[in-house]
Amino acid sequence: MSPLLEIEGLRVTHDGKPIVDGVDLTLEPGEALALAGESGCGKTTTALATMRLLPPSLEQSGVITLRPEGVAEPINIGRRTETGMRLVRWRHISLVFQGAMNSLDPVQRVGRQLAEAIRLHERASSAELAARIAELLETVGLTAGVGDRYPHELSGGQRQRVMIALALACRPSLVIADEPTTALDVVMQAQVLQLLERLREELGLALILISHDLGVLAETCDRIAVMYAGRIVEIGAVDGVFAAPQHPYTKLLLDSLPVIGDERGLAAAIPGAPPHPGEPPPGCRFRPRCPFSGDRCDVDPDRREVGPRHEAACHYAPWERWPEIEPAAAGEGGAA
Repeated sequence: MSPLLEIEGLRVTHDGKPIVDGVDLTLEPGEALALAGESGCGKTTTALATMRLLPPSLEQSGVITLRPEGVAEPINIGRRTETGMRLVRWRHISLVFQGAMNSLDPVQRVGRQLAEAIRLHERASSAELAARIAELLETVGLTAGVGDRYPHELSGGQRQRVMIALALACRPSLVIADEPTTALDVVMQAQVLQLLERLREELGLALILISHDLGVLAETCDRIAVMYAGRIVEIGAVDGVFAAPQHPYTKLLLDSLPVIGDERGLAAAIPGAPPHPGEPPPGCRFRPRCPFSGDRCDVDPDRREVGPRHEAACHYAPWERWPEIEPAAAGEGGAA
């Protein structure tokens, strides 16, 4: 079976400087893929480029192929005009934006916003639209009466559910959720994640879930792709990556998670900061912050297979055992 989504050599630049630099990804029908990493690593830019929603100041290149169910020929997103992309967005691929309050129109009732998305792609009478809107709201755990309310009259969790309903309005094959639990309390976060998981199973959706919260991704996704400085540095099955990370960045991200039962205190932080977008350091991009770096890291490593369906961009992978990190060497680079 061919992948639902295939991204080859995606590159996004600003004034010639790369923000996303050579991203390769595949997504199978019905699969949930996590996109993880610190703020500024290129996760949201990759999502927006996949839907051709980048601002005019950014240029993108590479091949993005979408093969939705029921469509005879693959859709080459890079070759589509803006008019052609309007037939693809929301009909075949949709996006749950980060920050529902900033994404919903504050002066339009919720039902009218859902109806507008449907009308752009389908012909429907007023009665049919009303029934579809009620069905969508019920699908995400809201009552039909929510459609008569304005976004500011809803709680944060309700607005996020409306955003998910909006993404599902035209029954797409793929939904990209960009930090869908941001600014929600932990109880509401769990409810939104359970909703996404249930909808994926019931509707057969493929999902790309973007987050910096590895705990959220572990509970929801089948595979995980870890991004750093505009590149994917590790990708594999969630269980395999969490059990045996093969890139130092992934290892340190996992080490920064608090562990239930451990002594109270702050978890270990990754020293330093990511490079400025478009200005990566020479050699391995993670080297200035990596406590395991060595002589080979003068050359930027390619991503390669380090296990079954597991790839990492590290000269020293596969790692059978991680060396102990000396406190004085953390972030300064040590011998591998």
